[in-house]
Amino acid sequence: RNQNGEMGDGSTTNRWRPVRVLGISNVVQLAGGFRHACARNQAGQSWCWGYNYYGQLGDGSTSTRTAPVRVANDNDIIDLVAGHYTTCARKANRTVWCWGRNYRGMLGDGTAVDRSTPVQMQTIGDAIDVVVPGYNRTCVLRADRTLWCMGYNHEGQLGDGTTTDRSAPTRVVDLENVRTLGRGPSGYNMMATTMNNETYSWGLNIYGGLGLGNTTNYRRPQRIQGF
Repeated sequence: RNQNGEMGDGSTTNRWRPVRVLGISNVVQLAGGFRHACARNQAGQSWCWGYNYYGQLGDGSTSTRTAPVRVANDNDIIDLVAGHYTTCARKANRTVWCWGRNYRGMLGDGTAVDRSTPVQMQTIGDAIDVVVPGYNRTCVLRADRTLWCMGYNHEGQLGDGTTTDRSAPTRVVDLENVRTLGRGPSGYNMMATTMNNETYSWGLNIYGGLGLGNTTNYRRPQRIQGF
């Protein structure tokens, strides 16, 4: 599907075979969001294309683009992630920068204002991983292996023991020594593994997707036993 220029080939023609993305080369990373995509080269320069209603392309506009446009302030980017209508980057100095939709504060800049250029996430200067795991939230793994999340929290998916939305990073409680993190199956829950091979889940559990043997929502991480 190429309705919003998601292929980056300068058209809105759906494609049944691969087509070349225009104007970029030496790509070392791709990030696919919802109706937009981004790429980074070895030098940290980054480009995005596709749907841009919330500014998720990061070029200072809200104009949809059928070919790549350069992300503003893209110096020293070493990791790119793209979500539903949001994009985030981790820089060499371990700060995190996000742009696009800021529903319920998911960009982590202390506001709920959409951003068409990158804004720095508050309080984070030691990020080793950043994820946009599902709908309307962002999470960061810090150097001490603690997990911090922000954004929409109606189902307790931020894991801080509440259902309060957060516009700045808040620590996931009852979880230490995190190795990997990712979204759960519904988009409104989370899962994480620890360095000692334990697996945890939390958030929406209406269909039992947390793997805990019930359909109870959890606002704090729960260990999946025997897994």
